[in-house]
Amino acid sequence: MKVVEPRLRGRSLIVRFADDVILGFENKAEAEKVLLVLARRFEKYGLALHPEKTRLLDFANQESRGW
Repeated sequence: MKVVEPRLRGRSLIVRFADDVILGFENKAEAEKVLLVLARRFEKYGLALHPEKTRLLDFANQESRGW
């Protein structure tokens, strides 16, 4: 993230636990861009993002959803 963060608009965070990771972004467009770039970078090394574990979640306005 040290290389990516300076290029982002808005704040970001990373949480790692074992072999899982959560990336948080203030800007939805940036999240989408990083997801695309990350998938391509993984492919370069013969890896893939887990399709059932990898998704974009919008945490904005969670109160309106009853959370």
